[in-house]
Amino acid sequence: MSLLIPIKYRDLNYPEPIEANICEIAGNFDIESISVDTPYSLHTEYSYGAKALNSKIINDLEGITSAQKEKNGIPQLWLNEAWAKDFFYFIERLTNDNPPDVLEVHPPFNDYCSSFEQFMQVFRVFYDKIKNKYPLITILIENRFGTMYKGGRFLLQYCSDVIAFCNILFNDYSDIDFKIVLDYPQLISAETKMNFTKFDKIFSFNEKLEKYIDRIGGFHMWGKKKSDSGKWVAHQGNLDDFFSKNCKLKEDFLKSVSTTFDDGIARYFVPEVNSGQSDLHTIVNDMKKCGFRFESDHLSKAIQKSFNFRLPEEYLANRKRGFFEKDGWSIKFCFGNKNGKEYMDYFCEHRMTNIRHGRIFEDESEEILPAPDYFIYDNNDPEDYKNKRHEILNLLRKKEFI
Repeated sequence: MSLLIPIKYRDLNYPEPIEANICEIAGNFDIESISVDTPYSLHTEYSYGAKALNSKIINDLEGITSAQKEKNGIPQLWLNEAWAKDFFYFIERLTNDNPPDVLEVHPPFNDYCSSFEQFMQVFRVFYDKIKNKYPLITILIENRFGTMYKGGRFLLQYCSDVIAFCNILFNDYSDIDFKIVLDYPQLISAETKMNFTKFDKIFSFNEKLEKYIDRIGGFHMWGKKKSDSGKWVAHQGNLDDFFSKNCKLKEDFLKSVSTTFDDGIARYFVPEVNSGQSDLHTIVNDMKKCGFRFESDHLSKAIQKSFNFRLPEEYLANRKRGFFEKDGWSIKFCFGNKNGKEYMDYFCEHRMTNIRHGRIFEDESEEILPAPDYFIYDNNDPEDYKNKRHEILNLLRKKEFI
């Protein structure tokens, strides 16, 4: 089963019982502020059309404002290290210390950035700064096809680009937690130009990708259909429209993707459907029939409500133990199941107060668990204190909390 973490796109709801606990927020260069009080994925500048680059939060960021071929032209992403530094400041200002769980970025053009090695040299400047400030953020780069930019194509556009980039990330940048979010409709458009006799390239790509699936952090899926004039319109319709009613090709494609990523690892899913909820439901139901499972996580809501902090959805969906620091607290956590109810155990240390050890259940009930300096023992029995404290320390070691 290929697992997906549903992200809410615009105001569209998934078919029941799927619930999206994280939403997508636009973070293009012409946006000056965002307002969001839920976990979110920030979808940054994608360089399709011209931008004035004069918003109040970037007008002093010369690395960004000067990165275009001509006045009011297409933004040149990842132009140089100055751009990478200013991109961090843009994200910092836009999010106003409410960082996203997921940050989606887009590739440079190959007329000024001719190799992935050159791109990674620039990207690392940004990566080091944003991970230092927001260590839990998940960063994804999306393959891109389709732009009004003249002079070069996107560096990450074709199947061969994705494989080459995965190989470089796998071999040379294992220390960087950076993954690709595959926009399959863009990839199909780039490779086939909507001529489906060339679709073997996509099936072959999925087979080659199996070696690198740990570097794929998510998918985009959407429809595409022809207008009355016969022109293809992106993000409209469903996959039946995209595949021109070729149901077998549609199902073979979805099964190919599902089989490739049948590894038990949950990945983010963004349905970029602009034509309404009905088309979204059709796409999601098609994917479910072909082996995808969408995770709806009640434990995530319980943790946020009870403990007043958000864990990245990647940890929750994959039930990964982890660690982070927040407001002076050192927080470790792990997951388990008791009497059919899932829970998260946490262990919190702060130099100004006592250790906290507890458990939050998916139904929002809680337990206070014993800690080395907080447990009940017999005051009249010195051995009882030693024995119980020894048991607690062993339990915490087993959970890898100490």
